[in-house]
Amino acid sequence: MGKLENNKQQKRTSLLDTAFKLFTTQGVSKTSIAEISQKAGIAKGTFYLYFKDKYDIRNQIVQEISSELFDNAMKELKKHNEITHFADSLIFIIDHVINALVANPTILTLMNKDLSLGVYSQELTKILKETD
Repeated sequence: MGKLENNKQQKRTSLLDTAFKLFTTQGVSKTSIAEISQKAGIAKGTFYLYFKDKYDIRNQIVQEISSELFDNAMKELKKHNEITHFADSLIFIIDHVINALVANPTILTLMNKDLSLGVYSQELTKILKETD
């Protein structure tokens, strides 16, 4: 990865991390793009190079968190060779995700209105393909 790409990735990561902290402490509705940009040390106009609005960045955060939750669940499932049936695999994954959310309630403050099949459809599609 070149210096320019590295710089872009650092800015995007800084925006995502800052937005996550602000969204989970004060809520999405009380967080402005100006505040995210300022605390991330990035010009407000630069924010729009990466995200359409604060709901777009929130959705990206939710997608990344859900991807991580499901990836971790799949890694754990692969350690359990005795689970071979699809229904048992799905139950294991769901239990793992629920336990992770219970263990980290901060995530729930951000995702509480987004726990829907629509948010997870991409991850569920990956899981279903892997079990075929």
